[in-house]
Amino acid sequence: MCHLQAHERDNGQLRRQLSDSQLQCASLCNRLEEVSLALEELLHQDQHGDVSPDRVNGLKQQLGETRSLLDLLSLTLEGKQQQNGLT
Repeated sequence: MCHLQAHERDNGQLRRQLSDSQLQCASLCNRLEEVSLALEELLHQDQHGDVSPDRVNGLKQQLGETRSLLDLLSLTLEGKQQQNGLT
């Protein structure tokens, strides 16, 4: 019975860790969206052409890659949760 209790305790800890990771991922996604919108607004307001088109494209690419990475992280966390029966 002691082994079963240890297993249940470990599962509980893993559930909490997974839940914390999902909350952090969601928080990062929200923050990234805020930063992305602010950056897009700044780039739109750049009427003097102070930011080169190459720099603008580079920033857009970096934002897109970061969003993709966060999406992948979110899907991975959800998949791990389902795989381990932690839903």
